[in-house]
Amino acid sequence: MVLEVGVPWRPGALLGAVVLVAGISSTCGDGTNSSPASPTPLTPCTTGEIRTTVWLTTTGSGVQPVGVSGGSFSARVTVNGSCQWTVNGDAAWVTPEAGGTGVGSGLLNYRVASNAAVARQARLTLFAGQPSGVLAITQDGPVAAAGCAYELRPPASSFGARPSPVEVQVWAPSGCKWAFEGNGSWITVSPEDSRPSPWGDGNGTVVVVVAENPAAGPRTGSATIGGQTFGVTQDGQAAAACPYAISPATQSASALGGPGSVSINTAAGCSWRADIEQGGQPWIAFPSGQRGAGPATIPYTIQPNPSLSSRTATIVVRGDSGNARLVQTVTQAGATCVYAVSPSSSDWGAGGGRAGITASAEPGSCSWRATTDAAWITVDAGASGTGGGLVEFRVSPNATGASRSGEVLISGLSGLNPPARHRVTQAAQ
Repeated sequence: MVLEVGVPWRPGALLGAVVLVAGISSTCGDGTNSSPASPTPLTPCTTGEIRTTVWLTTTGSGVQPVGVSGGSFSARVTVNGSCQWTVNGDAAWVTPEAGGTGVGSGLLNYRVASNAAVARQARLTLFAGQPSGVLAITQDGPVAAAGCAYELRPPASSFGARPSPVEVQVWAPSGCKWAFEGNGSWITVSPEDSRPSPWGDGNGTVVVVVAENPAAGPRTGSATIGGQTFGVTQDGQAAAACPYAISPATQSASALGGPGSVSINTAAGCSWRADIEQGGQPWIAFPSGQRGAGPATIPYTIQPNPSLSSRTATIVVRGDSGNARLVQTVTQAGATCVYAVSPSSSDWGAGGGRAGITASAEPGSCSWRATTDAAWITVDAGASGTGGGLVEFRVSPNATGASRSGEVLISGLSGLNPPARHRVTQAAQ
């Protein structure tokens, strides 16, 4: 005997040469239809097995996953001739039709009630003279079991009219089981995910697939995963023809940063999503993941660049229908070194002497060196550094008979940026 899980049953449906009679269809071994009301005395079946054509687990067993809302289902029973069999359920929420009895091979139709509590399981046991196998019914529940909390990442997604699958991560403690139920025939899972319910135990993934939207306008729906709602929005065919453009295609900024923007040009009602791709530490304050429809301008702020090297980021605007991917490239110049010295001047007597000044450079990664423009001023210590440092210099005695002046210079190694100057004035003897 074989019990085979089928698709949800519809009253009046026919399967091959099987005819439904009072919820049970039967076909004898010779191909003719028989009925439980046969005038010939019936003998009970003596041997049999149970299995499923959807998911084969072990010999003589199977699993039927059922969503929260329940529904009508059918299982195929195969026996050895015109013998009588019985299927009993062990839970009140699973009800075999026509008393769960039949004659010969055929379909057993049964109903599963909706579930308002935690996930649950039941069994349909096939008796063919003796217990011949068990069909497991596993139903998801909207209420999390004690100690189980579920999180979906992302909790929702938008699809184009001709969409691509989306992988959803399910976060749950170990031992917490979960399953998928699409709340609409157009929301399903990837064929690779057609596995027995519960699909997951603890953390896992499920690939959500939506059918192409044949309508001109958008539609919304949802799926239930581990009792959590996964929101689905899908464009209509009208959005598939939406034109998209952005401006400007490039954006340049100085090392000091400042404001920037990207303008999205499209028709009213055409939806889009804007993201930013910037490696390492974020330096552009941009609302990544922002969605909208129709023309729009998105402002953003570029932070100061502390590095001497330039850097680049990319802003990507996609049409939700999947027919556009537009890019704005943002380039920021590297920092320009600025040098300073404190104090900015000093006065000396004719006898000269020794003193120190503080040199600094911004940003702190800038290197510098200390030099003088007069032979009577010499650098004794701290002739170079990075960021900040102390420079010590010596002023020689003045025997010229006249006052004189010179400078200590703090400048970059390349000599491209203006130096900082400490002016030295010395009196005559």
